[in-house]
Amino acid sequence: MEIKNPVINFLVGCSVILLLLTLLSFIISVVLPFIGTVVSFALGVAGVMLIAVIIGLVLLLFASPLIALIAFPFVITIRENKKNAATKNQPVKTC
Repeated sequence: MEIKNPVINFLVGCSVILLLLTLLSFIISVVLPFIGTVVSFALGVAGVMLIAVIIGLVLLLFASPLIALIAFPFVITIRENKKNAATKNQPVKTC
C-alpha cells in the first residue's frame, strides 16, 4: 500500500523518525542505566566476595600454623594416651 501524496509520505516518514528517536531516548534513559545498575551491582558483589575470599585465604594462611602449633601437643598427648591404653589392656600371654 503506497500513498501517492508526498505531504502524507513526509509526515509518515517524520512520525516514524520521531517514533524511532523516542524509542532510542527511552533505551538511553531507562534501559541503559538499568543495565548499568545491574552490572555495577554484580561487579560490586563480585568484588566484595573476592575481597572476602582473599581475606579468608590470608587468615587461613596465617591461622593454620598457629592452630597447628596450639593443637600439636594435644594431638601428641591423645596419641600417647591411646597407645598406653592399648598396651595396658592387652591380655597377658602365658606360655
